[in-house]
Amino acid sequence: MGLHRETRRLRQIGVADYTRRLLKNRLVGLANHLGPQRYRCPCCGWSGARFLDYFGKGYRVKNIVCPGCGSQPRHRGLLVILKRELSALSGFTRVLHFAPEKALAFALAQRSDIHYFTSDLRMREIDFRADATCLPLRGESIEFVISSHILEHIQHDHLALNEIARVMAPGARALILVPMRRQWPDNAPTIEFGAPNPELDNHWRLYGLDLADRVRQVGLQCSIERLDLAVPQSDAVAYGLVPEPLFVAAKPATEANQATR
Repeated sequence: MGLHRETRRLRQIGVADYTRRLLKNRLVGLANHLGPQRYRCPCCGWSGARFLDYFGKGYRVKNIVCPGCGSQPRHRGLLVILKRELSALSGFTRVLHFAPEKALAFALAQRSDIHYFTSDLRMREIDFRADATCLPLRGESIEFVISSHILEHIQHDHLALNEIARVMAPGARALILVPMRRQWPDNAPTIEFGAPNPELDNHWRLYGLDLADRVRQVGLQCSIERLDLAVPQSDAVAYGLVPEPLFVAAKPATEANQATR
């Protein structure tokens, strides 16, 4: 799996950028052995002087990738909020995770208080393969949903949101992350490309904060949090978190459901 991933990355960013990435990250590795431990990863427990850089096609983002588990800021921030949200639920919780990120999946699979399901259309080592717009699950059968960087790959995202709402039990919650442009004003709307955009990893759209309205249209409540504000500032710095919006969806609880919580 690791070799396949590296081969794909080489094809994506080209030989020159890939070589620069290797050299730069070797230097970072040396600094982590010799320097002070300023950063740490809540996903795997790694600590060191610096995170690795992320290299895309023609660009580089400094100091974001965990050398231990490969997590990025969104994964680390999401795990912190996941722990908070799951601890607030009572009883055995069924959790559905779309396209599970390795760092998050490892941490969640260790928990004994949840029944953890993973699903994707193409990934290996998942519990079931399915299209997010047509899930083979009973209605109201899931108490928690994790959808991180999934909706932008789906042509008809409203169908996927409808399915998420359908399988969520009353009182269930969902955490939704999507790629967004860093400097957008609050009122910037979602841009629909009309086709997969090859310049943006074949995304169908670039979301704005109006994603919350799309979530509400399928009957879910939705609020927006910032990942970097989910923990004390010192921890946010240590985890390398960035001001990325997280959409927190909830299915209204019935009176009977509220009485059991």
